[in-house]
Amino acid sequence: MISLDITKAYDSVWRHRILQILSKILINGNMYNYIKNFLSDRKFRVKVSNCLSNIFTQENGIPQESSLAVTIFLLSINDIVKTIETPVTANLFADDLNILCRSSNLNTVQHLLQNSANNITKWLNKTGFNISSQKSQSIIFTKKRKQDSVGIAIVAENTITTYKLPPECSIYTAEALAIYNATLHIMQNKNTTPNNYLVISDSLSSITGIQNITHPSDISKLIQEKTYEASGMGMDICYMWAPGHCGIQGNEKADLEASKAASSPDTPLLNIYT
Repeated sequence: MISLDITKAYDSVWRHRILQILSKILINGNMYNYIKNFLSDRKFRVKVSNCLSNIFTQENGIPQESSLAVTIFLLSINDIVKTIETPVTANLFADDLNILCRSSNLNTVQHLLQNSANNITKWLNKTGFNISSQKSQSIIFTKKRKQDSVGIAIVAENTITTYKLPPECSIYTAEALAIYNATLHIMQNKNTTPNNYLVISDSLSSITGIQNITHPSDISKLIQEKTYEASGMGMDICYMWAPGHCGIQGNEKADLEASKAASSPDTPLLNIYT
């Protein structure tokens, strides 16, 4: 989906184009003349405190907050959807336009949306409107992952511990549970001297969640409690984020073992999910 926002929409309306559109609807008559006079020879001044600026003529645009403004503006913009050809669809609300396309092939979607974007560009050149690049964006929606379950793995020196989670679990839940179980593993195997431990995860959201002491998630709260409990046992457990696939051997091995755990029928199942 591509979401587009027209910049300074009301101020960018070409008046002569409005009159051309109206001439095809109203032909002539009093209503046409009334709107023509309404749009013609409009002037304005700016007042700051008791000072008034010079008088300026408004060459283009529609007077905002007037009863006719919305209707006139919609007349000027509604035909933008006619530039969109199937299978691409369009949704227009005021000056916000969404164009959407659905396909199992991402390259096909990209091609069709690009063609639609090119058609919109041609329409913009003919009408005087412009797109706001800061307020426009493209979004890709995908279906839920097809795997039957999610795997997690804890790698500590030569020890590898794996679990399988239900498919309802999110990636965040899996990553946070991996950190939680790594903390439990440390507490259950406190034979290292000195008692300083470092848990490395490539999930920035999980590490950030652990740092949140005001409104932590349920899993983050469990990790915080176990960390505090471990400190009372003389164990100092720290958590660090590392970018995924950056060459850290333990991190790479944990990713590999987690993938294996998800597909292996022998992996123990944790019936915990959020």
